[in-house]
Order: sequence, then C-alpha cells, then structure tokens
Amino acid sequence: MGKAGIRVSPGALYSIRHKDKHEYAQDVRDFYRIFFLCDQWDDSRPKCGGETIDVDFFAVDDLPPLPKGRVVEVDIQLAFSFKRPGTSNVFFD
Repeated sequence: MGKAGIRVSPGALYSIRHKDKHEYAQDVRDFYRIFFLCDQWDDSRPKCGGETIDVDFFAVDDLPPLPKGRVVEVDIQLAFSFKRPGTSNVFFD
C-alpha cells in the first residue's frame, strides 16, 4: 500500500529529470527524479497519511497549487501525455 492509502503496481517509467535543470525549488541537494505511472488495483479513494493533510484525484487541467520542492506541473503533464496512444518515449535529461 502506498502513502496515499491506495494499492498500485508499477507500470511504465515515463521520466527521469535532473532537479537543477527544471523549475523545482532550489536547495543544496543534487539528484534526479524518477517518475513511474502506476496502475491502481481497485477503485478505492486516496487517504491522508503522515505527509499529507488533504488528498484527491485531479484532472490535468484542474490541478491544485503544487509544492515546487517536490513536483512541478510539467511532471504531471508528461504523465498524461505519456498515456496518449502512440506515445512511449521516456523523457530524460
């Protein structure tokens, strides 16, 4: 079970991004972010955990404000574009 309280299995790797090459909040760490699409096992709703105060599913055109230290909107847009038919290229720096 993931941190959001939903059961998933890893699907496809869609992006590997170097933190300093994109609009993430700056800090002293240097790392890559690796993004996977996951398939949800059932239709359960996400739940709050130790790191969240509110959770839900959102359409790509209706995202809430995102914490740039963790994720930026383009990361989510890449996930949606990867799911379109005929798209299978992994984005990487």
